[in-house]
Amino acid sequence: MEEMAAFHTDSYLEHLHKVGEEGDDDDPKSIEYGLEGIYDYAAAVGGATLTAAQCLIDRTCKVAINWAGGWHHARK
Repeated sequence: MEEMAAFHTDSYLEHLHKVGEEGDDDDPKSIEYGLEGIYDYAAAVGGATLTAAQCLIDRTCKVAINWAGGWHHARK
């Protein structure tokens, strides 16, 4: 959560976690929209991107790609 907090407010992350665990009482379609488990998914994708970057920094690999990562934060 600490890494995601660099880009998102605590309030947003707490809501994302709640929706991922319990669904969204404010929007009964949250499961239909695929929000169940969204926090864990976002944490895994973000973590994979950070791991890939660290591997490049540590020079443990020459190329690191996370095809699922960086969609809306790629320019930050």
